[in-house]
Amino acid sequence: MPSRTATVLRQMRQALEWIEADVDGFDLERFVGDRRARQLVERNLQVLSEASRRIPHDLKAGEPDVDWTGLASLGNVLRHEYQRVDPVLLWTLLTDELAPLRVALQRMEDSAPRDG
Repeated sequence: MPSRTATVLRQMRQALEWIEADVDGFDLERFVGDRRARQLVERNLQVLSEASRRIPHDLKAGEPDVDWTGLASLGNVLRHEYQRVDPVLLWTLLTDELAPLRVALQRMEDSAPRDG
């Protein structure tokens, strides 16, 4: 795997791990009421969004369970339409969409050719 792609995948896995740590033990009510946790999650979702744009298309094509277009677009919403961000929708994204992304990232790392 080209080192740039490997770096991007590692950065994405790190952002996922930070999101999980930042909301560990949370339920929807606690998440909605915790501005700091929401802001941490939003920042790491921005990282995921931007990094997803740097993954080669052929790798993303092999992972159809991830909404790559939606993930890339999410960053624009978080940056430019922040007033529309709904904590309930963010929570739904965390609980429904991140697990398939984690699995896809692991498969991409495991299956991609390595440098050297």
